Amino acid sequence: MLHKKTDNFIAGYNKILEIDPFDINSNYQLGFYFHNKNRMDQARKYFQKILDIYPSGYDAYLRKVLYTMNVLKKPDAKIVEAFTKSYELEVKYDYKGAIAALKDVYDEKDYDMNLRLGWLNYVLKQYTESINYYQLAIDLKPTATEPRLGLEYPSN
Repeated sequence: MLHKKTDNFIAGYNKILEIDPFDINSNYQLGFYFHNKNRMDQARKYFQKILDIYPSGYDAYLRKVLYTMNVLKKPDAKIVEAFTKSYELEVKYDYKGAIAALKDVYDEKDYDMNLRLGWLNYVLKQYTESINYYQLAIDLKPTATEPRLGLEYPSN
């Protein structure tokens, strides 16, 4: 009897995902289910859809699960140091320094770097550069909402 309920549970959420593949609740519930069943490949598939929309993470549970599943690779120490320095300089209103800290380790394929550089260039009123970085972030994660929202600032 329990097996039939589980099949109905999975089938119900899969029907929703046929209509809307990025439905947050369905992806979350199925990811949670498969994670608890220790079927990590299946869990990763559903959790990754959520991360594609919300790259910063959906909630503490999802970030913890993804960390333990090693979906997110450990960043290089130089990159962590560059981001730390960038944030420290931003707090001091040294936006040029915050940009320079990231430029030392810049990788055009890094979503987070492009998103951050989009913001910092916007604050410096370097709108063309800001738009370019936000667009790179969108190109890297087309379903992400953060760079699309950020793009609204320099575009207006």
